[in-house]
Amino acid sequence: MPLTGVVFLMAMLAIIGMPPFSLFQSEFLIVRAAFDGGHVLTGVLFVLFGTGVFAGALLHVGGMILGPRGEMAAAAPRPWRDGSLLALAAALVVIGFWIPAPLFQLIRGAAQVVNGQ
Repeated sequence: MPLTGVVFLMAMLAIIGMPPFSLFQSEFLIVRAAFDGGHVLTGVLFVLFGTGVFAGALLHVGGMILGPRGEMAAAAPRPWRDGSLLALAAALVVIGFWIPAPLFQLIRGAAQVVNGQ
């Protein structure tokens, strides 16, 4: 199921907060606010622990996506399954590039709390 693996990897990267997904923008604003506010240690620890989360998730999810070693079985195309996966993947990408205004204000408020304003 190669399409399912690709969409699952996209979802995992979105949950972790990798660019270009929307969670990355909030993480970036938090780190920027930490460095601008003089909280360098907090910013460095946030980046360091975020890297650890990324490495751990990729380690575990990578085995599921790549599958066991050996011969790959050919999957029969199923339009109803593939269409729904592609629709959800498209929604994930759209949300990654466009954040609704109320959600963006919420993220900005969280960054201001970290910054101490």
